[in-house]
Amino acid sequence: MSFSDVERAVGPGRVGSHDELVAAVVSALEHELPKYCKRNLVQYALRPMMGRHLRGRRRPDIRLGNLVIEVEAPRSDLETGRSQLHQYMRDLASTAPWLDVVHGVVTNGIETEYYVLERGGTPQLKKEGNSLSEVMATVLVKLCADKVPVVAPEDLVEVLGVAMGLSNAVIRSLYETLRWYSDHRGAPEAARVLQLFETWRGLHASFINISKEGWDALRKLAHNLQLQIEGRDDEWLFLFAVETYLNLAIRAITLAKLGRAANSIDNFASAVSGMRHVFEPNVFEWVFDALQSQTLDAGLRQRLQQNIDALLDVIASLNLLGVAFDALREVYQNVLLREVRRSIGEFYTSDELVDETLDAAGLDDRAVRELYERWKQGMRDVVILDPACGSGSFLVAAIRRIFGAFGDKPLADVASFIEENVVGIDINPFAVEMARLNVIATISEEMRKRGGAYVPQNVRIYWADSLARVKNSESLYYKTLKIDVPALQQAIGVGRIEVPHCGGVGPLEVLDEVIRLAERGGGLGELAESIAERCRVRPDLVRQDLERLYSAVRRIFESGNGRVVAAIKNTLAVHDLLGKCSYVIGNPPWVRIHRVDANVRKYVTENYSWVGRDCAFNPGFKMTRVPFARQIDYSVAFVQRGLEFLREGGVLAYAITSQVARATYAGSLREELLRYTLLRLVDYSLYPIPLFLDAVNYPLVIAVGKSPPPRGHKVRVTVYNTGGDYRDFELE
Repeated sequence: MSFSDVERAVGPGRVGSHDELVAAVVSALEHELPKYCKRNLVQYALRPMMGRHLRGRRRPDIRLGNLVIEVEAPRSDLETGRSQLHQYMRDLASTAPWLDVVHGVVTNGIETEYYVLERGGTPQLKKEGNSLSEVMATVLVKLCADKVPVVAPEDLVEVLGVAMGLSNAVIRSLYETLRWYSDHRGAPEAARVLQLFETWRGLHASFINISKEGWDALRKLAHNLQLQIEGRDDEWLFLFAVETYLNLAIRAITLAKLGRAANSIDNFASAVSGMRHVFEPNVFEWVFDALQSQTLDAGLRQRLQQNIDALLDVIASLNLLGVAFDALREVYQNVLLREVRRSIGEFYTSDELVDETLDAAGLDDRAVRELYERWKQGMRDVVILDPACGSGSFLVAAIRRIFGAFGDKPLADVASFIEENVVGIDINPFAVEMARLNVIATISEEMRKRGGAYVPQNVRIYWADSLARVKNSESLYYKTLKIDVPALQQAIGVGRIEVPHCGGVGPLEVLDEVIRLAERGGGLGELAESIAERCRVRPDLVRQDLERLYSAVRRIFESGNGRVVAAIKNTLAVHDLLGKCSYVIGNPPWVRIHRVDANVRKYVTENYSWVGRDCAFNPGFKMTRVPFARQIDYSVAFVQRGLEFLREGGVLAYAITSQVARATYAGSLREELLRYTLLRLVDYSLYPIPLFLDAVNYPLVIAVGKSPPPRGHKVRVTVYNTGGDYRDFELE
């Protein structure tokens, strides 16, 4: 149905009600849009956006990006609709103040008026008394001439959400490709692709146990995509395909927000490779290997490329200037099902709990300005760190507070201050990508609000294990840095890397050089000579350690896991943060330690005394014939590690399980914390309102200063009851 058809239907009364006219206008839009807009944009973005107006009664009647259409009953007076349209246009301009213009149309099917609201102005009439078809021809030319703006989280969900055709096509192609490699392990690229998959699965399996409900939800999603899932291996492949899709979308959105939108996989791969300061190599880049393959089934490769190209083309056709943290959260939660997120512990912490934690830390305007002044004076101990950052909720909130501390006109170097000092770490590569985009989006948003622009230089979100320790051992002639990465032991079979170094050559330089040689092939002779000269030792003394390091790195590359070398390098960067953080904040994982991988469990209990064998409070009860299992929460190790990251006088503020206040396993934690200055306790253990999106938990907000408590110090404590009421008191 065209707009001319709508006019002809309204005249004799074949379209007689408001709802019928709305449906007819939507149908006409679907018919006419391909004349003015790109096919992929219409099919995968504009049509889904229109579809929501037919699934339920909404106001305004129709909105596509910055176009608002108000439909009145056929042949009725336009006066009421005109007034409503103007209000909807003003509301949209207020919601998205970055829009240069809002277009508005009001129609009764016969008479049609077109208005334009420019930034800071009022709706101005551009056309009146014209036919619907004439007005819409003008309006659609303007809509499609520029990128269609995404002005609300629901817009992005309609385009990228799991129920949409675009996501379904891409996920289906990704899974079918992975399944093909699983069935054709002799193909040249199969070993590399499947090893990246196994690395990803190993990281997941080390820390989580997906519940039966989680697997059931995944199988249901696969069934909706008309995919056959047989057995647990296929389920893991399917989850990997879902996260790969999200990773592609996240990176494409990041590129678009940075003005580097890529509308094809070739352009996308080139842009990602050229911006390694933003995009670290990760396990999801298996897609690049698959699309370069000449042995992958030709039909599969063609479908994979076509579907990914469609995804990238649609994202490149959208104006994503206003896309912020909440929109990305909506997409993530829509695609990765609630039951799966519950199993893998990937929840967005509610804004209220994040703010409560930062308030407990004392991260207010004064504190931010003090950090900035220390940084300007050359001090490098002003880092705000989240050691288990997930998708970046706490980092985003901290960045907003930093901008807020400087008002509407931020200092010219505030973005540099944030990049250098707001740091996140996570062992989950997908979470790292989410956090990186959220940080970039937040800085961009805050700069835009204040009339500035932002080009990222070095966003410090590390794919690494916060709990991995680096130890120095000294020989007679030089030092050896021992890097333990327990989370990668199962994934890549290498749990320790040893790097020789001395005052004349740093460990990162040595590691970088060995990585270069292992990746490209080459002998160690020149490197051994160079290090020996700079360390003032004989080459044969350092060569043996170099050969061991080279052998370990080479095994990683030969297994197809070259991209995880970044996680090992990042461990050195994490080590360098020890004693340099002014604030350690976050919501570390709440996982009973018996649920994590045995290698990780052994490493943590041996290296962190607060979760070690003697960590529990012992009341001296008589031993039972069968001892109780040790129920230690993984978050306790993050408290101990967090204090190690702090400089003297720094503050740790976490939202952790309230069980640490009373459980016997946290005896060492409670005893050790008495050596420090407890600043704040907020106990939500009885509070019935879920403080994590999609999950009910009972957290304790705790803030600790890394300094001995002064004489007469009092701790401010807040306790909530089951009714949501609270009581404040102080304890000495």
